[in-house]
Amino acid sequence: MATESIISNFRDFLHFIQRSEQINYLFNALSDILSGSLP
Repeated sequence: MATESIISNFRDFLHFIQRSEQINYLFNALSDILSGSLP
C-alpha cells in the first residue's frame, strides 16, 4: 500500500513539473515576442 501511494504521488509530481515547464515555455515565448516587438 505504501509503495503504491508513493508511486501515485510521484506521478502527480511529474505531471506538476510538466505543467510548470509548459507554463515557463509560454512565458518565455511571450517575453520573446514582447521584447522583439519593442525597439
